[in-house]
Amino acid sequence: MTPRAMARIGLLCMKNGTWNETQVVSADWIEKSTTCHNEDVSYGYLWWIEPNCYVASGIYGQSIYIYPDERIVVVFTGEILEFYEIYLYLIANFILKSVFQ
Repeated sequence: MTPRAMARIGLLCMKNGTWNETQVVSADWIEKSTTCHNEDVSYGYLWWIEPNCYVASGIYGQSIYIYPDERIVVVFTGEILEFYEIYLYLIANFILKSVFQ
């Protein structure tokens, strides 16, 4: 999947399932899929739930990070060992800081 296609999925979810003013996916489904359903693991339906974002992660470091309150979608496509923590660090210390300075 291309980074652009991944970003489109992120934007679709961030906009509660709408694309170009058309409801493509149910807003109810977006809410349910990005809500934690397990007390032991912060996981919704195919999304990891973090305090400020939700994350889809795939093989070889492909990840979509959605920050709904900030209205930001971040996509990574390169594999880094222990990528999850590194990606969160990069987002918090560089991307979000540069956007909100």
